[in-house]
Amino acid sequence: IETCGRCITFCPYDAISRQKENSHRIKVDHFSCEGCGACVSACPTSALEFTEPSPKEIYSRIANLVSSTKKNNEIKNKPVIVFHCEEMGKSVLEKAGEIQLKYSPSILPVEVPCLRYVSESNLLYAISLGAKGVGMLGCENCPNGERELLYQKLEFSQIILEKFGLGKDRLKLITSENGFEKDALGILDDFSKNLRGSSLIQNLRTPRQIANRAILGEILCDLIEQTGKEPGLTKVSKDQPFSVAEVNESGCTLCRSCANVCPTNAFRYNENENNLDFKHINCIGCGLCEEVCPENVINLKSEIMLDKIGFEYATVAKDDMVSCAKCNKPYINRRALESIEAKLFNIDSLKNTFSGNRKNILRMCPDCRTVEAVKEVEKGWEP
Repeated sequence: IETCGRCITFCPYDAISRQKENSHRIKVDHFSCEGCGACVSACPTSALEFTEPSPKEIYSRIANLVSSTKKNNEIKNKPVIVFHCEEMGKSVLEKAGEIQLKYSPSILPVEVPCLRYVSESNLLYAISLGAKGVGMLGCENCPNGERELLYQKLEFSQIILEKFGLGKDRLKLITSENGFEKDALGILDDFSKNLRGSSLIQNLRTPRQIANRAILGEILCDLIEQTGKEPGLTKVSKDQPFSVAEVNESGCTLCRSCANVCPTNAFRYNENENNLDFKHINCIGCGLCEEVCPENVINLKSEIMLDKIGFEYATVAKDDMVSCAKCNKPYINRRALESIEAKLFNIDSLKNTFSGNRKNILRMCPDCRTVEAVKEVEKGWEP
């Protein structure tokens, strides 16, 4: 079953495709790749990374810039982090230096290959550290094509800020073209000056991990802690790689299919407790669990859980264990056994198999069942 493929969808140069010999894997054409970073931002599992700038480098720059303003702890003077591209975004800032345009000293730039590279974690990390706003400065007509991915990241981040009562107006995309650099800088300056201060402080350190989803989880936990809000289930667009899995527990046989195929371990089978657990923040909405569930009891919804419970594993299905009729050793859960019996007992060709002394053979553990079957064969039974 082929899933995801977000990197393929959002690559503006068709540099990413599925391998012909194994369509579950992707390949990158290094000659076609222009290094815009869209695939890195799009990938919900961080299977793709950039080496320059690396994720750790970007987060370090943001943290250092915010820390550099700590001497003045006034809320109104907190910084505005501005991600700018190597093309027009950089040109606007260089032009300001050439013609000596004055703009707010609270504007602190972070260069990226293209605005496509900017992830929701980058945007929200800056806000969580105490930046009063985040600007994105780039090309009016981006040479890398359409910016649908950036719009998705911006929309998601604005939803999060709204839910935590911080206001979506803290994020702004500003574009420019040759000859209009002064206008773009003016818009950026007004954006900085008109933003209200932020009460958030720098609690988080530079992330030690590089996985985008893991970092996002840390950021959201920090926002919950700092704001004291737990917005709960929040709807997002179906285009966003976030989902919440609803499991009909009464129909779940704990077959483990969902846990076996989940690429992010959002589903986990707890061997010790015989529970099926789910971790909301890990789910990327790939749909594999829905596809493989033999009982059709999993339903994915385009939502994200903004509660503390969403960042830890929670039990979504559990069942009692059944003990072997011979040795009394627990060997299978009750709903799984009942499901197997219901299916097998309705097959006419198998009715003889489960008759006589073999009537309760499914109620035995694999070891005892094997011994009982061999004894029956020795008596003349032909399976």
